[in-house]
Amino acid sequence: NIAGCEALGDATVSAVFRQHQLVSLSIAGLEDVGAATCDELSAQVRLEALWAAGCIGIPTSGWCALNLPSLRTLSLAGCAVDDAAIMRLTVRSPLLTALTLRSCKLLTRNGLHSIALGLPALTDLNV
Repeated sequence: NIAGCEALGDATVSAVFRQHQLVSLSIAGLEDVGAATCDELSAQVRLEALWAAGCIGIPTSGWCALNLPSLRTLSLAGCAVDDAAIMRLTVRSPLLTALTLRSCKLLTRNGLHSIALGLPALTDLNV
């Protein structure tokens, strides 16, 4: 859990990722991480839970690049997540059972439709 460590950026977070294969991670509130963090996250093939609420520095393209096939819990509240990112998420993280997208202002009805069709194991949705 490195949530709220505001001074951390992509380089520091990437160094942590290279040293460990994580099962759960909270980077919530890290405003200085960007798309490079999503690239590094995708190497975490065992990651089952990710809390990234408030990571406002990660652009939509970063979330689109995320590829976490073992992910079961994901919180992206307040992040720059759009329909394209959600569509890719449903394909690349099909095991999701809990998803939080509260205050994701770029999300539309199309993104929610993708969730309904693409995440059959989902039991907890917070929008």
